Parts: sequence; structure tokens; C-alpha cells
Amino acid sequence: MAFNVIWSDESLLSYEKIIEFLTLKWTENETVDFILKTESLINVIAIQPYLFPASNFNQIRKAVITKQTSVYYLIQEEEIFLITFWDNRQNPASNPF
Repeated sequence: MAFNVIWSDESLLSYEKIIEFLTLKWTENETVDFILKTESLINVIAIQPYLFPASNFNQIRKAVITKQTSVYYLIQEEEIFLITFWDNRQNPASNPF
């Protein structure tokens, strides 16, 4: 049984910023590839939410989409809450998770 996936406002905003960056700086192929990888990973999370490791912060889990980007999410009952998309190249000290 797949979990219901809910996007937070922050996750939508951070995802849209990544798409915007890819659209401006890279080709359409890279943008589409990222979108497909993200959709595929979210489907995996919905089916096997405990597959990815928990972070050090309150059961929040991290799944790597590409070496540059990860998604943080929380499992509550039968729902997955996408918290944010994170650029892995940022200063790790600024990551709240």
C-alpha cells in the first residue's frame, strides 16, 4: 500500500526554484531528467518510506535525488510530508536537518 504524499509550501517553493535554475542554466533535457528522477523517487518513498535514512532531527528522512539535490520528508501514520528540497552543495551548517 502506498502512502499519501503531501507537499508542504516550502517543498513546492524549493522544488520550483530548482526547476527554474535548471531551466535558466541547463538544457531542457537536464530539467526533464531532474523532474523524472524526482517523480520516480517520490513514488519509491510512497511505497517504501523507511528505505532512506533518518536524519539527526526528529525522524526526518533524507533521500538523494541527484548528487546535488536531496529531499527531506517526514512519515506520519500513512502520510508522507515532503518538507523541502535541498541543494547538497550548500554549507552543511545551514541545513536545519
